[in-house]
Amino acid sequence: MQGNLRYSILALIVLQIITITPFLLDNNSSLVKSGRSYAIALYPLNFSFTDVLNAVIASDGSLIKTGAWHGISFSSSTTDDFKHSLYENGAWLVLSPAIITLCYQKKGR
Repeated sequence: MQGNLRYSILALIVLQIITITPFLLDNNSSLVKSGRSYAIALYPLNFSFTDVLNAVIASDGSLIKTGAWHGISFSSSTTDDFKHSLYENGAWLVLSPAIITLCYQKKGR
């Protein structure tokens, strides 16, 4: 019984690594269009909409949209260290929107 449990736990760990790897690999790249970089940021649970807005502004960015939960934001900036600034202003995780587009198939394929 313990052998089966070990294999199940190992399988879950491998599955989590496979699932998370694309996010970690693409975390430092950004979707750049006309000199702007875009970022999706996850903030602490206790951040209000105002806190998220202030964090984006303090990072020299523009808030484009928040998620259903205020702690998720989609923002842009023309600064080179935008993602780093988001971390400094309270973001827990900053991802490139290019990750989200991997889930959608382009027309004509």
